Parts: sequence; C-alpha cells; structure tokens
Amino acid sequence: MWEGHWKEKKYREHIRVLEFMKDFDRYQRASNEVHKMFRIFLLPTDADTRIRLRLETGIAMHLYAQEGVVGDFQDEYLKIKYLREGRRRENEEKVEVLIKSGERILKLPDRLVV
Repeated sequence: MWEGHWKEKKYREHIRVLEFMKDFDRYQRASNEVHKMFRIFLLPTDADTRIRLRLETGIAMHLYAQEGVVGDFQDEYLKIKYLREGRRRENEEKVEVLIKSGERILKLPDRLVV
C-alpha cells in the first residue's frame, strides 16, 4: 500500500514520515476496512504469564491444524514461535481450559488441554 518506501535506504526518516502523512487518510481508510473483517475476542484470566502463553499456543496450534480458510489464515512465523516457546514442558502439569463465549468462534473447541 505504501510501496515499500519505509524499506528503502535512500529515503531519510523525515521524508518517509512526510510522505506517509500526506496520504495518511487513505492508509487509515484502507486499514479500517481490513479491521472491519475481524472480530477480536479477549479471554479474561488470572493465570500467570506462562499459562497464558500455553493457552495462546494451544488455541493457535488447534487453529493451525484446521483445514481450509481457518488453518491457512494463521501466521507461519507465529507458528514457529509457539512451537518453540509455548508448548507444555515435561515438568509442567496439563491444564484443561473451558472456552465459553456468547459468539460462535469458527473451529474453536469448547475444551482445550494445554
């Protein structure tokens, strides 16, 4: 959308910012249209950081395993991060998570063990 100017070394910082700001309204409208396609769900929890990472990893890995649009949509870089950092370690207990929502979340199970 911004033609990659931010990557080119020939553009100085202030020139890049000025060019971006000149077309800011167009970028903002396009960004808003993209965001309208998504719904953000928050999972309130008092779990510690490690459990939250395991939960996020469990959800992500479940979605990666799905066929079609759901599985294909997931970010490959994050998959590597989750596999490296978020899997349950041998010394960690399994945690069963119940997922309840008033909304249908495509391909997300009601229970997940992480």
